[in-house]
Amino acid sequence: MKKAAAVILALAMFVCIFTACQKSDGDGGADAAKSGIDKYVSMAVSEHVDNEDIKLDIEIPNLLPDTEAAKSINDEINTLFYGDDIQAAIDGGFAGIEIYITPRTALYDTIVSIRIDEAFVPMYGTDGSVYVVNYDTATDSRVELDQMFTIFGYTYWGAMDEANRLAAETYGEFVDSVEAQGLYVNEDGSCELICYVYARPNGVDSWQYIMSVPLPKNE
Repeated sequence: MKKAAAVILALAMFVCIFTACQKSDGDGGADAAKSGIDKYVSMAVSEHVDNEDIKLDIEIPNLLPDTEAAKSINDEINTLFYGDDIQAAIDGGFAGIEIYITPRTALYDTIVSIRIDEAFVPMYGTDGSVYVVNYDTATDSRVELDQMFTIFGYTYWGAMDEANRLAAETYGEFVDSVEAQGLYVNEDGSCELICYVYARPNGVDSWQYIMSVPLPKNE
């Protein structure tokens, strides 16, 4: 009887230890799976509607770190892209329009790069708006454009020369101005200068275009 009780106790202990190990392995697996950009960015808003009244394709990213710098960037993103008009559209307050909010995110070294494009259809005079922000996970800070140029070995004027050249190549002689909006960094470390181009393709009406300028990678 005592031997049977000992066997039962040993089995019970084995089951408890095995269950605990499985739970630990499961938690570790979940943490391990959350790597790269997914450790730092998630979609705070994801709305997709396509019917006869309205079409919405909305993805709004937020930074995951629970810090003041990350919260400040999130507040800025949500104010710009999740205002009353977007909420009203999601709630069915508009008809006959299309809204596209499309993000790109990348992690290079310690820098999280976020780009968000917004477009409404119909619209006139613009391709929409674009927003670029960079966040350094090591220092928990926003990385400003001039800092990004320094980190990646560019100068403002050198980058703008390339942007003006591409704008003239793309839009011809009727370019009024080119304005840098931010530097987006891809996962391989290559950079794109994101700009607004103000041009008059028909020689009369001005249009705001969004242009990505690939910059040569500095080794």
